Amino acid sequence: MKIKRIAIGKIFDSKEFKELANEYWTEAQTLNIQAKPSREMYEILERGGRLKSAGLFTDSDKLAGFVVIVITPHLHYSIEIAHVDSLWLSKDYRKGQHGLKLLKEAEVIAREFGCPVINFSCPAGSRQEKLFEKLYRKADVSFVKNLI
Repeated sequence: MKIKRIAIGKIFDSKEFKELANEYWTEAQTLNIQAKPSREMYEILERGGRLKSAGLFTDSDKLAGFVVIVITPHLHYSIEIAHVDSLWLSKDYRKGQHGLKLLKEAEVIAREFGCPVINFSCPAGSRQEKLFEKLYRKADVSFVKNLI
């Protein structure tokens, strides 16, 4: 398994994307709204230098997971902050250190942007939350209410 920096379009265009995305939305759905990622907006952010992505590939070059980082200004602190927009690893590859490789790559990308902070979010009560509690400091709690 190897991590490769890739354009966001390569994730969308991969033959594994539909399966990975369905798995992701089934397990990580928090808004009770049909997921409809905007490839156009992802690519605009990427062209503007505000988004970087990486994929985790098998030895046969199959996309097994991905991480997407978006850099935004933090208006309270006048700094740039890295937000992990998407972090996903197929269930078939969750044994071993593969997920940690994606997390570490996210941190590397954030450092390359000069961000002093990286922000991860995940569904409450998920396996990801349990992992993040071991690796990171809990900073904020988020609440959601559907309005339509």
